Amino acid sequence: MRAPTTLGQRIRRARDREGLTQAELADKVGVTAAAICNWEAGTEPRGHNRIRLEAVLGPLSKRKKANAEGKAEEGAPATADREVSSFGVWLRDQRIKASMSVPELSRAANVSAVALYNIESGKIQNPQALTRDKLAEALKQVVPQDVVADTESEQAIVGLGSLTDFDPYAKQDWPTCPGVYVLYDISQRPIYVGKATKNISKRLQGHFNMFWFKDPIVRYGSYIEVQDSTLCHQLEQAMIKFLKSNAVINKQSSGKL
Repeated sequence: MRAPTTLGQRIRRARDREGLTQAELADKVGVTAAAICNWEAGTEPRGHNRIRLEAVLGPLSKRKKANAEGKAEEGAPATADREVSSFGVWLRDQRIKASMSVPELSRAANVSAVALYNIESGKIQNPQALTRDKLAEALKQVVPQDVVADTESEQAIVGLGSLTDFDPYAKQDWPTCPGVYVLYDISQRPIYVGKATKNISKRLQGHFNMFWFKDPIVRYGSYIEVQDSTLCHQLEQAMIKFLKSNAVINKQSSGKL
């Protein structure tokens, strides 16, 4: 049985994940590099030091156990077998060059830290243009056109468009176009397929207060814009039938919007 990680180990791993040296982290926290070294060796930061440290590195409490599928909770660094999108690679590179941690960029861009971890780890492949723009603005950069093109083409469906990811809990970023959408659980299993012939956000609003619309049952969302209402219905029906019982909540078409 694997021994539990110590606080010092979690500090070091979080620092490595953010691409910071001990001196760089010390400068952000407002302490000496020796203090960081001592914390990683086992001395526990307390009071305001702990608060400032977590403001830079994120929560340092012990991670939750892996879920039923054996997959780690959010916040873990990218795994070697998960492909990261062109935008995810660009984002991490620019964030490190700007000496910003994920929590710092999250606050500056008003994008959740979970979403940032998911983009950089490859769980989110094609974030919405609004999300990309907010992150670029916070970094004082412009996303190169070739990065945008590569990211969208990686998720493109010929004749339809690109599959786009969104945060189910960020209402301000919900897609307002017509189309088909999928909600996924914490292990990225599709648990709901739906359509909206006018406005996806209105359909999502109808789900938001349902007993099942909560984390970890719903963790991710993706959509594809479909303007033709007949094609929208056909695509939704085909996806539901292909997924069979995997789309555990919506097993038949629902919604007239």
